[in-house]
Amino acid sequence: MNEIILKGNLGKDPEMKETKSGKKMVRMSLAVSRRKKVGDSYESVTDWFNVTWWDTKAESLHKNFWKGKEILVKGTIQNNNYEKDGQKIYQDQIIGREFFFCGPKGEDPRSAGEESGASSDGGEELPF
Repeated sequence: MNEIILKGNLGKDPEMKETKSGKKMVRMSLAVSRRKKVGDSYESVTDWFNVTWWDTKAESLHKNFWKGKEILVKGTIQNNNYEKDGQKIYQDQIIGREFFFCGPKGEDPRSAGEESGASSDGGEELPF
């Protein structure tokens, strides 16, 4: 079984790219907090994960998420091992399969200043 579940906040706005064959792809940076024991106490540590999304999931994620937005991600880990200048490079990649909205909806700050006919749901602003 190969499944990873992460809950965190986007570190930046997701960027949509398109392959030469026309497939949509988004890479997002996800900040996940954990507690680490230091001496007799615990402190918060942030781990960063890059998650790649394809096709309709990529389009939906690009449309509905932005920097600071909380998300729960389900996906798989793939090895992208290759050789460069005679050195073996080991690199893991997370491929997103499902995502779930977490926290308040908020308003998309990317549309600030744009006139829109969409109504607001009155959600709280994120503190990020």
